[in-house]
Amino acid sequence: MKKFIYLILFLSISVYSAEINTTKTVIWKGILKDNHKIIKLKWLTNYKKAFDIAKKENKIVMIDISKHDCPPCEFMKEVVMSGKEVKYILNKYFVLVSYYPENIPEKFRKQYFNFTPAILFYSKDGKFIKGIYGARPYKVFLKELKEIINKKG
Repeated sequence: MKKFIYLILFLSISVYSAEINTTKTVIWKGILKDNHKIIKLKWLTNYKKAFDIAKKENKIVMIDISKHDCPPCEFMKEVVMSGKEVKYILNKYFVLVSYYPENIPEKFRKQYFNFTPAILFYSKDGKFIKGIYGARPYKVFLKELKEIINKKG
């Protein structure tokens, strides 16, 4: 039964992936090439540094928790977070931090439920804003990012 659920999830993500790839020019490893300009996301692995930057630049901290060999995790990073508008918003409004489940600092364990991908959002002062659990289509994730930015006010 578990394998069947994973298969259904993987197939539905594949459909969204195919839909997105027909409208975007995606280059391997989450880099979008648009008009010869490569936009990269800046990922950190130190949350203390991330919160220092967030305070200085008035940004939200986004903690991405993903596993190796996790198709929904790969879909989020390589397809959804590769889109031009999502990348622009992530770089402008967020400080990005990436962890594997086995390396999550204690500070984030309360909002992590052993489900990946898990994307946790915190204010620059360390207050939990929202968690996104599981993969999302591009447009849904984009909408959620905009809602989080608007909550920040």
